[in-house]
Amino acid sequence: MAAITIILSRNTFIDEEIVFEDTYFNKIYQNNFIDCDVTDEGNTNLWDNGPIEGGNYWSDYNCTGNPSNGSQPYIIDEDSIDHYPI
Repeated sequence: MAAITIILSRNTFIDEEIVFEDTYFNKIYQNNFIDCDVTDEGNTNLWDNGPIEGGNYWSDYNCTGNPSNGSQPYIIDEDSIDHYPI
């Protein structure tokens, strides 16, 4: 069976519990996660699309300045990182 890559982009999730279970090699970027509990049980999903298109908005993310250089990643869990959060 061939793996299918899903692109999840330009969505808004509010007050949701979101679990990525048995999902692999998906691209998840330019979404708004507002008051959400997000879990990624895999370790191959990509949580940003590089510095130009960026990552996701996280309502519980606190940064200083502009994190577009990747210096302030958003840690989802030990294997899942949004390197360019908005």
